[in-house]
Amino acid sequence: MDDQLQSREPESRRKYIWPWFLLAAVVLAIVLAIAWMSVAVNRMREAQTRFPTSSSPTVSPFSPVTNNSTASVPPANDPLAGFRDLLAGGNIESGRKIFFEKPEANCAKCHKVGGSGGDTGSILDGIGSRLSRELILESMVRPNLKISEGFDSVILLLKNGTGCSGFLKGENESEIHVLTPEDGLVTIKKSDVEVRQIGLSPMPEGLDQLLSRTDLRDLVEFLSSLKE
Repeated sequence: MDDQLQSREPESRRKYIWPWFLLAAVVLAIVLAIAWMSVAVNRMREAQTRFPTSSSPTVSPFSPVTNNSTASVPPANDPLAGFRDLLAGGNIESGRKIFFEKPEANCAKCHKVGGSGGDTGSILDGIGSRLSRELILESMVRPNLKISEGFDSVILLLKNGTGCSGFLKGENESEIHVLTPEDGLVTIKKSDVEVRQIGLSPMPEGLDQLLSRTDLRDLVEFLSSLKE
C-alpha cells in the first residue's frame, strides 16, 4: 500500500504543479511582451526625434480625390495671398474703362496705352508680353515689394549738391535718362553722380483699398491683354 501511495504522489504532484507552471509561463510571456513593446516605443520616439517626419497631414487612401488635389499650395509668405482669385476671369472692356476713366485708379494720368495717357509713368503697351499676370497684380497691390520692369525709379545725388529722382527711362555707359515729374525727361552724366539709389515705386500703395476686387480683376485682364 505504501509503495502504491508513493508511486502516485509524484503523479498527483505533477497534476497540481502543472497548471501553476502554465500560468507562470503565460504571465512571464505577457511581461516580456510589454517590456519589448516599451523598448520599441522608446526607439520609435528616439528615431522621430533624430529624424523628424514631415508635418504635412497624412492623406488616407480612402479620402475622396478633389479637383484641387494636385494644385500647388502658395507659400506662407505669398505676396498675393488673398488676391490670387483676381488673376483670371476679368472683363477686358471694363478694365479699359477703369484704366482711362475711373478717378480712383487714375492710371492714365501717369501711364500711356495706345498713345493715350500721361507721360510721367511708363508706357504699358505690350506689358502683357513682358510681365506675367502675377507680376502685374503684384505691381498694383504690392508695388514696393519687387519693382517690375517698366516701374523702375531712381534717386540720384549729384556731386554739385543737387539731386534728381524719377522714372529710369534708360541708360548707357556714360548717361542716365530719367523722367522727372518736375522737368520731364532729363539726361544725367554718370560722371556727375555721387550716389545712386533705387527709389520706391511710383505706383501708390493701397490701390486695393481704393478699387473693388472686381475692378482689380478687370484691370489685370485688360493689362494682360496688351501684347506686343
